[in-house]
Amino acid sequence: MESLAKTLRNLHQKSKSYQPMVARNISDNEIIEQAECCVQKFELAPDKSLTEMVQSEGGIVHIVGFDDFCILHDDDINILENSIYVHDIHQDAGANKFDIILSANCDSYEHRFILAHEIGHFILHRDKGRCYANRLKNSKNKTVEDEADLFAGSLLLPEKTFKDAYKSLDGNYGDLSLYFRVPWDIIARRVKRLRLGIK
Repeated sequence: MESLAKTLRNLHQKSKSYQPMVARNISDNEIIEQAECCVQKFELAPDKSLTEMVQSEGGIVHIVGFDDFCILHDDDINILENSIYVHDIHQDAGANKFDIILSANCDSYEHRFILAHEIGHFILHRDKGRCYANRLKNSKNKTVEDEADLFAGSLLLPEKTFKDAYKSLDGNYGDLSLYFRVPWDIIARRVKRLRLGIK
């Protein structure tokens, strides 16, 4: 627990001058295309962990519990759960280019979607240099979060794969949630986006 607290303190110190990520304002099709390129590049499948993808891109995933934040609260540490901090994408291979902070209070399906969302920020919004994204802090910039959500949905539920599964599982949201290992509401959002079940 102490080493994680130390990591968060160091991250807090490094990120004091970081800027919030900004939306790319690119088309939905371009975002989907980038997500599908990642699916191909990393050979992603519903049963494959996203952590390997993060590590291969120079990132580290930290799972942080409520107690960890309580320990740091008195030190005024401004590191928030379910967020990403991008340091220097031009560092040498093997260097820590970004950190993703996930809440231990989420279940594994929520973790999977949140991690895909943060990867979306890294792929889409990192060109600003040293920057961060967090839904609470970015509440005034809804577009940047919408872009990351679209990326995450396209990464975890690629259109063809999802349509095939939707058909074979008779559109059952519970079965689709189990198959893709994402929350039920993410399945519902994807069904709506792809206009499935509409005659």
